[in-house]
Amino acid sequence: MIHIVIHVPDQAREPGGNVPLAEPFYRACNYANGGRDHFFTVNKAEWENASSRFGYSSEGTACRLWTTQIPGTVPLYRLWSGADHFYTQHEQEQKGLRHPWIYEGIAGYVLSNRIEGTVPFYRMFCRGNGDHHYTVSEAERHRCISVGGWVDEGYVGYVVPP
Repeated sequence: MIHIVIHVPDQAREPGGNVPLAEPFYRACNYANGGRDHFFTVNKAEWENASSRFGYSSEGTACRLWTTQIPGTVPLYRLWSGADHFYTQHEQEQKGLRHPWIYEGIAGYVLSNRIEGTVPFYRMFCRGNGDHHYTVSEAERHRCISVGGWVDEGYVGYVVPP
């Protein structure tokens, strides 16, 4: 078992001083029919179902985030276009998306500001196939942007590395 220690400000602690644990945010990708969709969820059964029934390939844990809101976190909204999953921490962006985007709910909670022990959760977009991709890896982000034709869209919040 790996223990991750992060500095959590007092205002982010529960009564009694406990810190809610960040949960795994599972990653999968669907390469079927030449299309691509990167899919992320905290629900392990949903992740396994995507692999067994819908052709997604399991790619492990992308990062860790919170399943309940604690001080300093904001919702990470999940949307689906029928071909691509999209995640944003910005409510205005989520509400501004129109057809074919369908709001699927809150995927989890991310920190809006960096604290010790957390990293950015980067967002990229591929114009070639319309896929959004998310990673905490600087190397993966750099490779996608410099070689893979992805456009850097910043980050969607701060998370705990896997």
